[in-house]
Amino acid sequence: MQTIRGEEVNNLRKGTIHFSQSDASQPLQDITDLRFFNIDYRYITNTVGGAGVDILAPSEEQFKQTVSSLASSDTSPNVWIASDSLAKSFYSTIMTDLGQISAAPNILTNATTLQYFTKNITDMQKSTLNAIPGPATDSYDALKAQTGPLQTSASVISTKYLCQVPTRKSWGSLFTSILVADLVFMQALWKVFTMCTDAWLSHKDPRGTKQNCPSLQALRVE
Repeated sequence: MQTIRGEEVNNLRKGTIHFSQSDASQPLQDITDLRFFNIDYRYITNTVGGAGVDILAPSEEQFKQTVSSLASSDTSPNVWIASDSLAKSFYSTIMTDLGQISAAPNILTNATTLQYFTKNITDMQKSTLNAIPGPATDSYDALKAQTGPLQTSASVISTKYLCQVPTRKSWGSLFTSILVADLVFMQALWKVFTMCTDAWLSHKDPRGTKQNCPSLQALRVE
């Protein structure tokens, strides 16, 4: 893509490619097939002389084309096969991460398919231009002695709740909880009542009711 962008003939600014399965209910079982995805695209390119822009897009008759038809007709910009491989790589990675290892064809679960997509990896790295190459350095067949057989396990999506699952208390526990709550409430009411009573008596008799009580004075003398 970087090479095409630098050409004066194409002079592309930017673009987008959309991939979708031709029949999601009955997808092709061969992911190496160039008809595996339908493709839609939009590209913005400078017009000759740099005045204004042109948009490259499929016509109504060309809508839902396959990668095979675009590549065979050399439709500009001819990046369809490379884009198709990238899309299938993302597709397989996401399906593997979600544990969908048997519902659809997957590059990462089939050794033959993985070798097919990595057989030219050394040539790919020569055309990276300003892109940073990935960690892979050779085809799967050359590295499988180090990586081991392909295998993955089903994913489990889980979450943790902050609160516990509510459970019904026994009758004894429920009665004890209500009794304790009522006693605490009554004790609080009694405390408020005594405080209010003391305040009212102090207001009625600022000298203090206890000091004028004969029985209390007798107790002090004794």
